[in-house]
Amino acid sequence: MNDFKKSYSFILIITLLFTVQSVNIIKTFNTVTFLEYSIDISHYITYTSWGRNPETDLPRCYSGINFTVFNRGLEATNAHLTVIVDESSVIVDKERLKYGLNAITGCYIIDEYEDFDIYHSLSYYITAKTETVFVYGHSESTWKTIFPRWLDEKVASLYITPNNPEIKELEKSISKLLGWLSLCNWVANNIRYAYDSDVHGVSEYWQLPIETNSLRTGDCEDYAILLCSLYRVSMYNENDVFVVVGYTADSGHAWVKINLGLLGWVNIEPQRGGILAIIEGIIDLSTYSTAYEFNDVYFKVLK
Repeated sequence: MNDFKKSYSFILIITLLFTVQSVNIIKTFNTVTFLEYSIDISHYITYTSWGRNPETDLPRCYSGINFTVFNRGLEATNAHLTVIVDESSVIVDKERLKYGLNAITGCYIIDEYEDFDIYHSLSYYITAKTETVFVYGHSESTWKTIFPRWLDEKVASLYITPNNPEIKELEKSISKLLGWLSLCNWVANNIRYAYDSDVHGVSEYWQLPIETNSLRTGDCEDYAILLCSLYRVSMYNENDVFVVVGYTADSGHAWVKINLGLLGWVNIEPQRGGILAIIEGIIDLSTYSTAYEFNDVYFKVLK
């Protein structure tokens, strides 16, 4: 038995993309012999591009799985690989599996998902034949599409969601008696400051406006992102309101910059209501060196 294993060892390594799994089983058998061989399986998911869901205005992405099969044993024939993502599948056939890297390569493009923080299933099956044995391999795993929860210039604009139905309803429910100040007052009075480490267990976690509205907590960028989204729903176009990110020697901060017509551009501290929103915008925010500004259309590097 040991000599047979040594002579006819056939190891396949399927390389995909992000989560690593290993020590699965290939079951190899013929008419009289049943053997087991180990198979190492690793994979990672590629996010090729992010965009908006046209109905919810929330982020969604195209994802892809790249895979390669390495044959480190005998040459094989009639190799058949099936990759199943949720309920969709892709099949790759190879008439002959030569020894080495050039076995099976391919890419599976996953459709745009409406949601980005839900789990998806991945399964794959491979069969092949050598001169004496039939090889079968199977593995299953899960992953979730993860939206960057930090300042990433490729996706920062997706945090501003003026076309989200919930944010539209929120803006409609807020009295506009004081114009632009009414929206600032609502955010300052209804959102409680909380550190990301206390709410999410990590040092940095940017929230989407619907999350801040639901949690009723957030830190500086969450206040600014929500307020900017409300202004964009309201009367301000993409050229008149931005989230601004700035830094001092030892800290970073985010606030809102808005064009108030005759008053010109004004920095607003969303954590303060009333006149304090402008006073702190003039005094405190002037100590920060502005680095970036963005809304749902633009992302600008200022430094």
